[in-house]
Amino acid sequence: MRANQVFVAALLFVVLGPAACGGDSETSADPGACEPSTELTVITDDLVFDADCYAAPADTPFTVTLVNDDVDPHAFSLYHDDGTPILKGPFVESGEQHTQTFEPLDAGTYLFRCDIHPEMEGVFETTA
Repeated sequence: MRANQVFVAALLFVVLGPAACGGDSETSADPGACEPSTELTVITDDLVFDADCYAAPADTPFTVTLVNDDVDPHAFSLYHDDGTPILKGPFVESGEQHTQTFEPLDAGTYLFRCDIHPEMEGVFETTA
């Protein structure tokens, strides 16, 4: 991900706030997807994630279950805003799912993406 894409994503989140995180009706199954949770479920279908952002409580371990309802394999990876990986998830084949545990993160805004399809990306927020 290029630095300007990271900056734009972070800026949009700051300007538009959590209301922008639910995505539109075509890409988001859950308009409240940015509500922090320690057990997140992320669904892929038709080369999109089901939400444009996800959230977890800061300073608390959390899990992300990637459910692949698409015909292509996907991954859920989390990155610092400078592009440094926090955790690169494994490739999950069509019809399969994978749960990964994340160590606690400081409050802030991070980025997630599919490493196979880097255009599949969004904002990941941790809140105090």
